[in-house]
Amino acid sequence: MAGTMNQHDKRQWLKHVLLGTSHRVQLDDQEYLVDVVETRETEQGEMEAYVHFRGQDSRLDEWISAYRLKPADPTSPAHGDATKAITTSRIRGGVKDTTMAQSTESAELSTSMQGPTETVNNDSEPLKPRNIDSIIFGMYEIGTWYHSPYPEEYGLEADKMYVCEHCLKYMREETSLRTHKASCRLRSPPGDTIYQQGENKILRVDGKDHKLFSQNLCLLAKLFLDHKSVYYDIEGFVFYVLTEQDSRERRTDNLVGFFSKEKISYENNNLACIMILPPYQRKGYGKLLIEFSYELARHENQIGSPEKPLSDLGYRGYRSYWASVILRALIQAEDPITTTINELSNMTYIHENDVIDALRYAGLLKFVKTTDRTSDPTALTICISRAMVEHAINLTGAGQQRWIDIDKIKWTTQ
Repeated sequence: MAGTMNQHDKRQWLKHVLLGTSHRVQLDDQEYLVDVVETRETEQGEMEAYVHFRGQDSRLDEWISAYRLKPADPTSPAHGDATKAITTSRIRGGVKDTTMAQSTESAELSTSMQGPTETVNNDSEPLKPRNIDSIIFGMYEIGTWYHSPYPEEYGLEADKMYVCEHCLKYMREETSLRTHKASCRLRSPPGDTIYQQGENKILRVDGKDHKLFSQNLCLLAKLFLDHKSVYYDIEGFVFYVLTEQDSRERRTDNLVGFFSKEKISYENNNLACIMILPPYQRKGYGKLLIEFSYELARHENQIGSPEKPLSDLGYRGYRSYWASVILRALIQAEDPITTTINELSNMTYIHENDVIDALRYAGLLKFVKTTDRTSDPTALTICISRAMVEHAINLTGAGQQRWIDIDKIKWTTQ
């Protein structure tokens, strides 16, 4: 139908008919149900729609030709596994010495956590279209996942943006980046080094003391986090920044990822958001930062939990960590093992609700002492054997590796 319209009618159809509607689209011989989030007309006069794949995380949203859309019943279920099909289409290559973000394939842990009401958000709402297609960051070109509120003159709609890997200053032109790097003196994030092991460091960056760096860090993180909402008012946060020593220049520490924490959290959250840059995923850095956040909670004698709801990726990462820590504690206890949710929480500094989640995931929550008559689930007594714990370890694939050497943490700095 759209093919027979004149140019004016096409624009009207694009802006007023498509927007906010549901359609079917075919990818790799499979049909998927999509919601049209935004529309545009390209410089070549082509009509495009920015679509959200129903039942999938918004990191998979993308621009497609509007002519590929077919009418659909918005109540009909989605077909096929959109994740597999879209993963391929999100890989944009062809740049020497680059690594591209590959949706869920490369997503070890890159997530935002907002609000106290739910544990996990499995079907995120459609978000704003990605305003930046990829960033040049050191030797990498990284495909982005989400919209980030960079100033309009930098990120209203750009194929590429250039970011200094040391100070995180952002630019629209490659020549500007080269000029900047010639005078940029930073070779490591600002702040105090509080942990160092091998080629990795964790630096404590106070948002009040290093405001510009912290703001740039939040804007960069939003490219890979779906619901992060703090970008400029960052003085109430501390950022724990993870680095990796540059293999080409030993005095340079490259930004790998970070987690942020409110200085005062009225809900006892031990972490606000966490992000690992795509080129450094699948290396255990997400687990390292999660473990460090709990060591920090232990140091502060504060049982806590990450802000919720978690994204699907974040929930899987945390559930795996919680199960590993709790099963490690249980396997060291005397057989038969009798304990309560509250005791496990006090032992691990993991919040009681997260302990319950981990035990349910490990299949151990059903072994409750039948004489208990309390409405408080944290007071229930769990009776299990060592063989049950070993079975749970095999079932969940929970690793027993520790990622942080607590003897190398410097809680106070000179």
